[in-house]
Amino acid sequence: MVKNHLKRVSAPRTWDMPRKKSVFIARPLPGGHSFEYAMSLSTVMKEMLKICVTTREVKFMVHNKGVLIDGVPCHDEKVQVGFMDILSVPTMEKSYRMVLNPRGKLSMVEIANKEAGIKIVRVRSKTSLKGKKLQVGLSDGRSVLLGKHDLNVGDSMLLAVPKQAIEGTLKLGVGATVLFTAGSYAGGFGTVVSIKSGMLTFNDGSGEHETRASYAFVVGEKGKTAVKMV
Repeated sequence: MVKNHLKRVSAPRTWDMPRKKSVFIARPLPGGHSFEYAMSLSTVMKEMLKICVTTREVKFMVHNKGVLIDGVPCHDEKVQVGFMDILSVPTMEKSYRMVLNPRGKLSMVEIANKEAGIKIVRVRSKTSLKGKKLQVGLSDGRSVLLGKHDLNVGDSMLLAVPKQAIEGTLKLGVGATVLFTAGSYAGGFGTVVSIKSGMLTFNDGSGEHETRASYAFVVGEKGKTAVKMV
């Protein structure tokens, strides 16, 4: 049975919010993101962006198509807003991207409206289909069909939303700029030095360090991010 309630003290450690402000907090609906890397729209609007004060205000905006996630109008105040998702409020002409801050906590970064149509997603899986097509599973739960492509699991792509057109690719390799989503370096950036046997060596400006390659989310190259992250 799906749980409908969530106590603040039991919320994931990646959620950056007061633990003793009240007893309960809105539980996000199931979606493409894991529970650890997504929050409900209601929580984001009230506690992170402070655009609304009450859940009633969030519901009013949702019912009037006043909030978009990845360019699509929201229909429920508990819908997921996950890592790398883009939240837009057309009436305010503002857009935000959910990222990880240096403490490894989910946070919202305001971005230019011209960036609201571009999202970075990580390749989780790839499956060959009939007709020489490739089905790629992405970090936000999407699946897209491609023709011949050299994308591998761990690489990232620049996805135009909501039309889901591929605007570019970011390979996980030497020189790639990565954001770490888990482990001791969660929330930090680094430049890949080498990858061997599932372990990644990177330089974060203070020296070289090592962590699991699966913790790395490619966000750019040559020391720069492809989109605004901070």
